[in-house]
Amino acid sequence: MVDIRIGGFNFNQGIDRIINQSEDLSKKLPQTSSLPPAEDVGMDRLASVLNKPGIKDILEAELKPVINDRGLLAPGAFKQALGDAISELEKLRTEDSQNEKAYRAAIRVLNENREIEGMLQNYVRALFKG
Repeated sequence: MVDIRIGGFNFNQGIDRIINQSEDLSKKLPQTSSLPPAEDVGMDRLASVLNKPGIKDILEAELKPVINDRGLLAPGAFKQALGDAISELEKLRTEDSQNEKAYRAAIRVLNENREIEGMLQNYVRALFKG
């Protein structure tokens, strides 16, 4: 039988020896009464000072959209929802001439997003082709 020792640990032991030896090791542990309770452990002051939420964290929390239907994040469903949003904004733009500038800006942003998504897909296809 081969004796395998790495750094003082013997990996050539049976389970009986490991179980029996672990009972002996428990006698060497300090008494639990000498350990401080978890509530007495002080809070890490550096972490509390450095991890305070800043304006960026507050804005991200406020502006992050709530997505109830996670299926919209699938590429096909997202493309469909994006197309529906653009057509709905086009319809609203023709009905509400007072806010036409805002509708145009929103439509432009969504069209840019659609173009970027298409460009990304072209790059992915090019990378897969090699």
